Amino acid sequence: MLIFRVLMILQLMMVLNNLITIVDDYSRATWTHLSSHKSNAFSILKSFISFFQTQFHTIVKILRSDNGTEFSNQSTLSFYAFNGIIHQTSCKATPQHNGIVERKHKHLLETSRALFFQSQILSDFGVIVF
Repeated sequence: MLIFRVLMILQLMMVLNNLITIVDDYSRATWTHLSSHKSNAFSILKSFISFFQTQFHTIVKILRSDNGTEFSNQSTLSFYAFNGIIHQTSCKATPQHNGIVERKHKHLLETSRALFFQSQILSDFGVIVF
């Protein structure tokens, strides 16, 4: 049974290679979503916004992102306009403008790598996670 779980983890790691990190500016609460393609980011964002509005009884006013096309194409811009969301982007090639999210994202990746390394499950199969 353990081998099946490890192989399942390996398959998930190979398929789900995009991590979407959402951070609330005020509380620094963090939500992460795994995705197989960057094109799924818009559907994840739509479902997260509806989840957030339902669970916390508040609306999303401003959304900040990098200059990725998954958050600034025509369908997402029309979604932002329909819901009254202001979309702010950082300057190109300046990840320091998204400093909070970048540090949080880096921390999550380092923590997950450390957990995999400490579990020694993947080393039994000759897989290196980096």
